[in-house]
Amino acid sequence: GRARIHLANFVRVYPGSQHAPKAAYKLAELAALQGDPADAERWLDWLLREHPRSRLEERARLKLGELQAEAGNSQEAEATLSKLRFSKLSKADRIRAYRLLAQAAADPVRRLRWLSEWRTTASGSGAETSPADPKIDRVLDASDDASLDRAAQELPPGVVSGRVALEQAARALVQGDSEAARAALDRAEEMPLPGRYARRFEALRAELESPGSARGVAGRLPSFAELAQRGSPDTAAATGTLGIVLPLTGPFASYGEDSLRGILLAAGIFGDASSGKTAVATGSLGIASPGGVRLRVRDSGGNPQRAAAAVRELAADEEVVAILGPLLSKVAEAAAAAASEEGVPLVALTSRTSLPKQRPDVFRIKTTPDDEVNALVRHAVGELGATRFAILYPEDGYGRGMRDRFWEAVDEQGGWVVGVSSYDPAATDFKKPIQSLIGYTLLTENEKTALKERSAMLRRARRLPPEQASVVREVAPTILGPEADPLPPVVDFDALFIPDAHEKVVLLTPQLAFHEVDEIQLLGTSGWHHAELIEIARGHVDGAVIASSFDSESRVPFVAEFSAHYREAFGSAPDAYAAHGFDAARLVLMQLAAGDDSRASVARGLLALRAYPGASGVLAFLPDGNAIKRPFLMGVRGRKFVPLD
Repeated sequence: GRARIHLANFVRVYPGSQHAPKAAYKLAELAALQGDPADAERWLDWLLREHPRSRLEERARLKLGELQAEAGNSQEAEATLSKLRFSKLSKADRIRAYRLLAQAAADPVRRLRWLSEWRTTASGSGAETSPADPKIDRVLDASDDASLDRAAQELPPGVVSGRVALEQAARALVQGDSEAARAALDRAEEMPLPGRYARRFEALRAELESPGSARGVAGRLPSFAELAQRGSPDTAAATGTLGIVLPLTGPFASYGEDSLRGILLAAGIFGDASSGKTAVATGSLGIASPGGVRLRVRDSGGNPQRAAAAVRELAADEEVVAILGPLLSKVAEAAAAAASEEGVPLVALTSRTSLPKQRPDVFRIKTTPDDEVNALVRHAVGELGATRFAILYPEDGYGRGMRDRFWEAVDEQGGWVVGVSSYDPAATDFKKPIQSLIGYTLLTENEKTALKERSAMLRRARRLPPEQASVVREVAPTILGPEADPLPPVVDFDALFIPDAHEKVVLLTPQLAFHEVDEIQLLGTSGWHHAELIEIARGHVDGAVIASSFDSESRVPFVAEFSAHYREAFGSAPDAYAAHGFDAARLVLMQLAAGDDSRASVARGLLALRAYPGASGVLAFLPDGNAIKRPFLMGVRGRKFVPLD
């Protein structure tokens, strides 16, 4: 305190002294340290006004911009910092200035410009990685197409320009505009693309030359690891009203309640515990969060007509910018038809992919069987090196559909399906379907005789001394048939896909081992993801890989954060319904936080999303309103599921 008094007296008495700028700068530093930023800004303003050519001019301007940014005065901070003569600053101060300018800039193109300068100064133009990279990714992710077009025109050639071109190419491919994608990739090729961006360029070029369906789009989605570096989208600034239509009574009420819990969590209904603020009821099943998000909740009761009526009622409220739900396919169909007629965005929590087609206001986000199958096959081929596959499926509508999906995915990845067999969904004995996979069907009489002789040999071996019996058991399987062909079991596939629930898998997998179908890669869907699978099947499923729509134990930061907050709020672990509800709400809140507060702008913003880091998986929207997702991949190791993402 005394130092500030003496220095202030000196400046007042000798304002023209050559030492006055240094004293004023020291006064600003002391004021900032002692929690008086207003006084610090006052002294820095004085220094810049009274001694504009002082040696401390640039440092004072940088310090003033930093204080303005910390106070939340972004426009003032950007104006102050833009006047800096960067050549007069040290490298450390230039990095600090560029970082502050990027933080203060409201326009995404200006923000990219300053981030580009930060990256070049801090890491060099060709560096593989930089501390600026995650921030650049976030800006690109949140930028609309018009901003990307401006960035492509205004930014100087360099790493960031190349990444802008890559983002434009990826979006053009999703929209089916191969000409625009080619032009963007041609521009990207002329820019430096270090590290993973060079690999992304090659993948996009390959996709352009061999365009695929939604599977190709899913293959371009960032991994969980890549998105983890970007962090969760910030929706704190979101304000607006959302409609909710879910089954809160009736046989599906528990699923509706789980979905609603996820929505409440995303909307910040529970507030900030440290502030003491909580949600307030607003009447007619309405809830308002402390941050300004309001929810209008309606119960569909699992009834299509009731859901459609609820959508029309909510659409009549001009404050409602979007509606979330319902869950069931038939109910969602009725709600989607009503939403389309009323012109209100509907984000449905169903897996029916036909729902949004020809309905520009309707979106669908739930993880589909296609999402799971595509992720499994890409992993099996790309990471595990599998090329030959077999399918063992229940003979029902679900099983046949999964068989066809899996077969198509294997074909698209360049693999072969070499064996297919089905079983009665009510079966407990799987001998015949398993044996049909490993060569026991269409045997000749001579081969049947040879098999009987081999079986007799193995029975006699039981009476032999252990060492001799061991030799017989090793030799017997190598005996060839009369035509010099291998005798069953002939396991000529690398991986076996079983699309069924865990209750059936625990019965089936021990019988695979009994029939000598071992040392193969087992692949399963989300129906396998249950603790009983490991508790009962144990070693028979060790090493299996499954795809799931949610993993409450995931270590991916944005998923783990959701699970932790859910447990804190509700005292239990979240499930897939809660995760999908959370994501549906967050997707809309992201648009509101960006200032897109009309129904039309919310719909446009959702379609422009390219890589949302969701609690239920990585997500992007196709032009028809369907979400394409990267689900969770898990392996069975010992007696637990472990994440493979």
